[in-house]
Amino acid sequence: MYIYHNTMGKNHKRPRDEILKFLLSNKESAFTIRAVAKNVAVDYKTTYHIMKDLIDTNTIIAKRAGQTIVCSALY
Repeated sequence: MYIYHNTMGKNHKRPRDEILKFLLSNKESAFTIRAVAKNVAVDYKTTYHIMKDLIDTNTIIAKRAGQTIVCSALY
């Protein structure tokens, strides 16, 4: 699948769970992958791979805005 990289050090929980919890607690907002990474304290590479997997499984919605991908919770 993907390798768990956590260079920010503060987060010892599963990054996928933290990302989903963050997006679900902010349903009305949309975030870039970088913004999600900063908010859940997981490095960008790990966040990118997890978000890509969540997009591919239709768990979250992603829209392209220029070169940026903006994501939000599906429900």
